[in-house]
Amino acid sequence: TAAHEREQSGLVSPPLVPPTNAAEEKKRATSFSKEFLRSPNHTLERLSYILGRGSLVMINFSQRNLGCRDAELIRSAILSNPQLSVLKLGYNNLGDIGANLIASAIQCGGHHGLKRNQSSEKKQEEEFALQNLQQKRPPRHRHHPSLSVLDLGFNNIGDEGCTSLAANAVSRNPALSTLYLSGNAVGEKGALALAEVVAGGCALTSLHLTANRIGPQGVKGLMRSIAEFDVTMQMAHQDR
Repeated sequence: TAAHEREQSGLVSPPLVPPTNAAEEKKRATSFSKEFLRSPNHTLERLSYILGRGSLVMINFSQRNLGCRDAELIRSAILSNPQLSVLKLGYNNLGDIGANLIASAIQCGGHHGLKRNQSSEKKQEEEFALQNLQQKRPPRHRHHPSLSVLDLGFNNIGDEGCTSLAANAVSRNPALSTLYLSGNAVGEKGALALAEVVAGGCALTSLHLTANRIGPQGVKGLMRSIAEFDVTMQMAHQDR
């Protein structure tokens, strides 16, 4: 039947049962979006079907055979969904071009997202001021307000893409806490770019770089930056 075909394609409409309240309506819209994206028969083009809602909190496009040409639609998804907190894109072939587009979207995502309340904004500004020990830093960008987990593992990303992610998506971003870059082509240059932004201040608590070619110098640079950042945080807390 036509209904069965729609169900198999992943284009299933939510039940036409009136929600009891606004919170329930929001919950249904979000969960529907998640299931829609997880459908095994889903294709990237169908993402536009729900982009207009702007209510996605998780997108899982792992192992979808995506290439750099598909990254523009991913960029649009980031900019259109300010509540997006988890973006899984592992085991594709986005490459450096795709990484650059995704990084730029995360960097300017705050301009298109929900406005954060003044108290939250002020608190984040104070935290970054402490982390930087009142040193003069370039003005930080308004990054995507919610994206905390980004999985770009096994995507043929090299030093160029890694450097772009470090500068635009990681540096001074108070939201992004987990970054997966395992199984790419990141070398020493990319690792040192990440090391620089870690030392300068970021929110990363988990960084995955296994199965790359960062070399001994890349490892040393990252370890040194992590140690410096820990010392900076300890001093900042002592000054409170």
